[in-house]
Amino acid sequence: MKLLILSAFVDECLQFKNQMVFTEKKINNFKYFEGLYDSHNVYLAMTGIGTIRSSATATMLCSKIKPDIVLFIGTAGGLKPDQKTGDILIGSHIIDIDLIHLPDVLKNTPYAPCLIDPHLETPLDFNYQLNPQLLNHFISLDFENVSSAIIATSNTFPAPIEALEIMKNMNSLAIEMENSGVCYAAQVQEIPFVAIRAISNNIDANGVDLGTPDDALKQCASRLAAFMDVILNKINLLENVLGLSKGKKIYSNLVESNF
Repeated sequence: MKLLILSAFVDECLQFKNQMVFTEKKINNFKYFEGLYDSHNVYLAMTGIGTIRSSATATMLCSKIKPDIVLFIGTAGGLKPDQKTGDILIGSHIIDIDLIHLPDVLKNTPYAPCLIDPHLETPLDFNYQLNPQLLNHFISLDFENVSSAIIATSNTFPAPIEALEIMKNMNSLAIEMENSGVCYAAQVQEIPFVAIRAISNNIDANGVDLGTPDDALKQCASRLAAFMDVILNKINLLENVLGLSKGKKIYSNLVESNF
């Protein structure tokens, strides 16, 4: 089995990187690390911040490596006051909050054809839903303070003020800057994607970042590394969920969802 694990920058995945033996490799200008867990190939790469870099990195590596699944591990800003540093969220839905308004803006205009994906020939996705079987697998793993959540993606840091009401209405619990880019790259290549985010900071109802504690990144990296250890220890169960043992995939990859 091949796992491709992505992270925006090394501090988010440093402890995971240090707990395995990786060999550095390169495809064109894209650097990645290759390791082995039992008989399974594990690949790790930093994407850089934002959807453009994350999508480009995921596209290149998915094309060359052809992983069975892509995992993104990283931090996120919490949108609920009771969230704690290190709480882990598995994305049940990934919302491209920067572009989700486009169907309303472009319909009945000369640009309406832009709402059809030129590659998939389907309506553009701005709301990606994880297959329930795959979601249940990660939620059911024996690890504390892990829950499913609707996660928003935006290239505005810490959060686009004008989208706060939309995120609230969608019950989004966190915001980050890469997931939707990786979602699309995985969708086009029909590879399942799972977003795993640890809360590093909180954003209040007015969109104000309340600050990242000095040790938050280290705490999040530790939690993510420990959770990845559980995931890898249960990798045979993940294989069953993906249907690899039967030579087929039993999930629907990323599907459009309506709230």
